[in-house]
Amino acid sequence: MLEMAEKTGVKAMKRPEQYADESVPFGCFLDYLCEVMPNDHILWACVTSPLVESSFIERQLQLILKSLRNGMICL
Repeated sequence: MLEMAEKTGVKAMKRPEQYADESVPFGCFLDYLCEVMPNDHILWACVTSPLVESSFIERQLQLILKSLRNGMICL
């Protein structure tokens, strides 16, 4: 997966072992991501939803960014 990402110009990170175990609550992993990601926004797309088209994601991102510009907080 990391090799495939690199070949397409995507920066991918391998998660630490402690967050690759299903016994750790997913919220703990999200807290970790928020600490290590250099950007203000994160889009989490699960591979278990492969039928979501990229145009839908793009529209939703535009709506979120518009809301943020208007002072709304999106969670």
